[in-house]
Amino acid sequence: MAESWTSDARLRARSKALFRNAYMLEICAAIDRADGRVNLTTLVAGTGLSPSLYSGPLRRLADLGLLLHDPQPDDDHRERWYSPVKSQLWVAARELSH
Repeated sequence: MAESWTSDARLRARSKALFRNAYMLEICAAIDRADGRVNLTTLVAGTGLSPSLYSGPLRRLADLGLLLHDPQPDDDHRERWYSPVKSQLWVAARELSH
């Protein structure tokens, strides 16, 4: 368990230095790992973190045009779904998160 905490702490320190947000790098890496569309709930699932920690960075990525709002007819409309645009950011996040 301490190993996971240590690697999370290192990842978040790296993210803070690069993006001025401790969670941006892990969010970008999670988007890269996702199979298609994402939403706040799917990104936070399994992290044990509050969605409020991810909501700001997710909104920033959308504001920058790196995530496109992508609702589908069968979606739970309480969630905001996004599709990532093709970007080297996702590749960099994958590489920097290891």
